[in-house]
Amino acid sequence: MNRNNFKLNSIPFVVKVYMGFALFVFLLMGLTFLHAYINRPEQMQSLQLYEQKLETISSKKVNEKYYASGRASQNNNLEITYDSLTIGDVKGELSKQNIEDLESGARIDVNEIKRDALDFALWKASKPNEPSWDSPWGKGRPGWHIECSAMSRKYLGDSFDIHGGGLDLIFPHHENEMAQSKCGCGGTFARYWMHNGYININGEKMSKSSGSFVLLRDILKYFEGRVIRLFVLGSHYRKPMEFSDTELNQTKSSLERIENTLKRIKELDRENIKGIDDCQELLATKKEMEAKFIEAMDEDFNTAQALGHIFELVKAVNKTLDEANISKKGLEVIDEVYSYLVMIIQDVLGVQLKLEVEVNNISADLIELILELRRNAREEKNWALSDKIRDRLLELGIKIKDGKDKTTWTM
Repeated sequence: MNRNNFKLNSIPFVVKVYMGFALFVFLLMGLTFLHAYINRPEQMQSLQLYEQKLETISSKKVNEKYYASGRASQNNNLEITYDSLTIGDVKGELSKQNIEDLESGARIDVNEIKRDALDFALWKASKPNEPSWDSPWGKGRPGWHIECSAMSRKYLGDSFDIHGGGLDLIFPHHENEMAQSKCGCGGTFARYWMHNGYININGEKMSKSSGSFVLLRDILKYFEGRVIRLFVLGSHYRKPMEFSDTELNQTKSSLERIENTLKRIKELDRENIKGIDDCQELLATKKEMEAKFIEAMDEDFNTAQALGHIFELVKAVNKTLDEANISKKGLEVIDEVYSYLVMIIQDVLGVQLKLEVEVNNISADLIELILELRRNAREEKNWALSDKIRDRLLELGIKIKDGKDKTTWTM
């Protein structure tokens, strides 16, 4: 008999079973580690890969630990915290901070009952005289991060398009909100994050606590809402904005420059257009600025840069009106530019324009008022007054036409 076979046969059966099981476990562990290595994400900084990883560890969403010490229970100091093992992969996604570089206790006191300094509260025990609600963990209230997740999920669902807020909310609030929402609900949570910069007054951040602030209703006493809107659009939303009367007055002048250009187009003597310039240079500028406007808006909603292209087009229009011997075809180009500017400024940017044309120092609104008085005269069968108003307007160069339901006028 072979000596080796003899030794193997002499081993008890139970031992053989244990040895076989051990070999099977080692083999299974090896295959598991090999599989994990092959499928390990190459870039853990990618938000998409964060989502995949968070889905695989969703069973570790919340650490509902009744903190063991009797002191914690006696003091009703129970908190449900978010397990840092599941949020570590999304921390820093918005703020781009390295978790390992964060100093514990730099922002808030270190809490000894936390398993990790980065854990944040989902439910906080109530203090005397604080609002509270009953829960399986005792009386308390939601942490301020969970409040936002709950509201957004109720009204917008598990995932939605745009989440906004100030730059000061990125860390830790929005990152905590993202972590708990992604693990609790799945999905992408917010697809786009838009954080606005601060408003500065005299070089300092506007702050109610420091007394360095102004109220919108006070600003509206001196500047129209459309001027304020254009002023805000004049800065990139992520950048700080310097607020002052000087800046607002400059914005007001810029808006008037646009309106004056558009009024010049409306006031053209169209019946006597007999030039030879087809305004192809202006048309090329319009197409170029149109493309640049879209490009700027696509680049993180860069309204400041987009407005710069609009003012370049306005400058080109004024140059054409000053220098060109406009033809009928050129007039069509100018009208096309007019329609484009009105559409962009009013419909896209939401800044209302005042384009009343004055006829012999009579505004369009005043003409409409006179026509309303004439309609009243006609309803009262006061034909003499009605004809007198019509004839007097004609002397001023204003032709009116009575229709079935309304009266229209032309110059």
